[in-house]
Amino acid sequence: MFVVFACVPNQGFQSPGCINNTFFLSGLTFRLVWTCLFFGPTLLICMVYCHIFHLLKNRALTLVSAEQRCQLSRNIKTVRTTALIVGTFVVGWGPAVVKFVLICEDCLVPPSLISNTTNYAMGVAFNIMFCLKVFTDTFIYAVQLRDVRKALQVMWYKMMRRDDEDRRGGWGREGRGRSVSRFSHTASTRISLHSSR
Repeated sequence: MFVVFACVPNQGFQSPGCINNTFFLSGLTFRLVWTCLFFGPTLLICMVYCHIFHLLKNRALTLVSAEQRCQLSRNIKTVRTTALIVGTFVVGWGPAVVKFVLICEDCLVPPSLISNTTNYAMGVAFNIMFCLKVFTDTFIYAVQLRDVRKALQVMWYKMMRRDDEDRRGGWGREGRGRSVSRFSHTASTRISLHSSR
């Protein structure tokens, strides 16, 4: 973005006071380039992952030992996890990029044809989708990666154990308090008996 704002003649940083930004606000060329930078690598990554899945599936037919099959299973799970992350990236950002390239003064849909309510609703929906993407990525990591899943299980076990110890500790403190009070009452009774003798 810095390079683009610095290189466009009479636009961005080259305009007086940086006030002329029509190439960004209403120009179609910049939006098309930006969309290609988003969907181009994404499409390439999807093709690479499909090829990797195909290779791994074909390799599974030639493996004999259990250790090789276990390693292949781990590799497939890793590739599947990364593919899911790429998928959530496309779902989370894709609609916003499509809106960016379709709605502008020089685009297919001029902003005057869209009401403020619709524009606001789309903005809220796209932000919600992005937040869901972040949440889903965390869930994918927790479910798919064994180390993260094990760490979560250990954390959950320690939390439950601490809760149980707090409950027992509360009862234990109460029981100890009662025993101490009984002991002090008995000791004071013995002292009073000895003093009366």
